[in-house]
Amino acid sequence: MTCSIYCSLRYSAALKSAEISVKSSIVVGKKYNLKGFESIPSGCLLEQVVDFSNEMGFAYERSTKFFKDFHTHDRLMLILPRGTSVMEVRTKNPAHTYTVDYETVLYVPKDLEHDDEGISSIYDTTAFYPSEKLLIEATQKLHLTEPHIAKLKTECIKINRSPLLETLAQAYFFERVIHQNSVDKEAINFLGRRILEEALLATFFPENLRSLKGEHTPGDSNDSVSVRALRYIEANLFEPLDLESIAKASFASVSTLLRRFKEDNGITPYGYIKNRRLEESLRLLKSGQHSVADVALLVGYESFGAFSEAFKEKYGKSPSTYKQSS
Repeated sequence: MTCSIYCSLRYSAALKSAEISVKSSIVVGKKYNLKGFESIPSGCLLEQVVDFSNEMGFAYERSTKFFKDFHTHDRLMLILPRGTSVMEVRTKNPAHTYTVDYETVLYVPKDLEHDDEGISSIYDTTAFYPSEKLLIEATQKLHLTEPHIAKLKTECIKINRSPLLETLAQAYFFERVIHQNSVDKEAINFLGRRILEEALLATFFPENLRSLKGEHTPGDSNDSVSVRALRYIEANLFEPLDLESIAKASFASVSTLLRRFKEDNGITPYGYIKNRRLEESLRLLKSGQHSVADVALLVGYESFGAFSEAFKEKYGKSPSTYKQSS
């Protein structure tokens, strides 16, 4: 089964059954028996997914005041912050500071000691860890030279993120974080390989980058406008969202987006975003770990008053009252 057909079928089924939500099974603040994840980062860790069961290891962490002291990983790491998240990676030897955001990717070599710190209000970052086998396969397929491979093993490399790489990363995030209870390993492995290959192309052969046009990815024309819109919204739920950016990600005009989305989902895009953010705010309040003001910020509300009013309208009581009774 090709990835494009698989994703079209599965996204449609998931959205029609209203199953899209960040699953409560995500473990927050867990220590893992994996190099680089032995300790819990400083700050308020909200969500964490760490999985090295596939050839492409994956980690997702969302936090406030995130800081992880000097550590190493036993695989090459590719860091891709999401949305408005900005972070700094500092290496010891050689001493260097790299600032990484949603437009860039940073390679960190295996066994290179470094620390990580979120410098935006919300740290929202994915990292990919290809196995040695996957890395060898990709370098052979792309005919990388020995100097290319040596650079990957010894240097931090910062590159601009291509549109296709961003699309692939969003699809991977959807599978591993948003819809993690039903993961198709074949599709996940396909996406992992494509992410690595696209990143390597952007690094060493930028002139040969594939364009989005005609590329069979989980965002292609086999998906409906509303499916593409919902996938984009869910992948960026807590970031600033406007109709123009949603329409662009859906490969449609704003008017077409509004019409198709309402026809398929019975609600406008803004109505859907509002409902989903409030659902997530309720989950955060139930955890008892965050103040109401922090929850408002975390789910994308800039105004505490607007959040309280919307919450009370949906749930019948103020978030402060709910917090006190939880």
